[in-house]
Amino acid sequence: MNSNKILSDFESGISKFISGQSVDCVIIGYENEELRVLLLKWKHAEIWGLPGGFINMDEDMDKAAERVLKERTGLEFPFLSQFYTFGDCQRRNMDHTRELLKLMGMKSQSLNQWFSQRFITTGYLAPVNIRECGKPEPDNLSSRCEWVPVKKIPELAFDHAQILSDYFEANPNKSEF
Repeated sequence: MNSNKILSDFESGISKFISGQSVDCVIIGYENEELRVLLLKWKHAEIWGLPGGFINMDEDMDKAAERVLKERTGLEFPFLSQFYTFGDCQRRNMDHTRELLKLMGMKSQSLNQWFSQRFITTGYLAPVNIRECGKPEPDNLSSRCEWVPVKKIPELAFDHAQILSDYFEANPNKSEF
């Protein structure tokens, strides 16, 4: 599916989402004695991010996190748990956000307005056994979906580095980030 079709489909269905609310999933596990986190690489930019997305108007937030994770990675983890809600007014650098939107080819005013609004996101966590959870697959917006060693995490979109940092700060026995 090409980018224009994906963006067009998203724009036509944008009214089904709760405005300004999202979920981001921190999926962590060990492989080869190394702590890893599941990340998606965006198709049109050299940027990575946590699997995240939006909540439907008629959907419980916990179910939204499960759905988003399945849609974005192909994996199902029914034991996702909320670990923090990120509501800082300045949680996203808007210049960075606009640059990402441009790289993705978002020219629609309504899509730019949607993504430029303030978002409050709830972080969800699932510690997993990487060998038992299946192979993650990227969605239509991503070129890759991989288990990345925590000590080698690349530049992340939006405030995803802060989300990971906050998780590890609250759970110092997990690893350094």
